[in-house]
Amino acid sequence: MSQVRVTPWQDGEQAPAELLAEMQGRRPNGELIGIDRVLLKSFPLAKGWNELLGRVRANFGLSLEYRELIMLRVGSGIKQSRF
Repeated sequence: MSQVRVTPWQDGEQAPAELLAEMQGRRPNGELIGIDRVLLKSFPLAKGWNELLGRVRANFGLSLEYRELIMLRVGSGIKQSRF
């Protein structure tokens, strides 16, 4: 991983319970990954990201491969931006 400019959210830090439950609900065993923890430093951004991916996964009539490409493209744009 490249240098992190934002200190990731840590277990035990303050976060809206509903948002945290939604993010954990889409991860195997409820384990948050790095991007989840960085996004949780901005609750509105984390909520928007979670809603976007949920809609892409559930509401798009595209094949799984195309849905994954959409999520990768959005994710790569976030990685390239500077927080």
